[in-house]
Amino acid sequence: MVIKINMSKCKVVSYERNIDDSHIYNMSTGDQVVILEHIDHFNDLGVLFDEKLTFRERIQQKIKKAHSVLGTIKRNF
Repeated sequence: MVIKINMSKCKVVSYERNIDDSHIYNMSTGDQVVILEHIDHFNDLGVLFDEKLTFRERIQQKIKKAHSVLGTIKRNF
């Protein structure tokens, strides 16, 4: 069984106290070598994970959504 991997969707995120972004990760398939992008947060199943596992981005998204709904309620009533 052969698994095909979409190289453009592959990213690297590190979970450490002192994150070293200088290391370069790559993947190779046959004659193609792709350097993987290092990101500081990603979305998995609707939950945002950041490199320090603080969920700040997720909390900010929820606050922004709540303000949006509150604004809609204020405008309509």
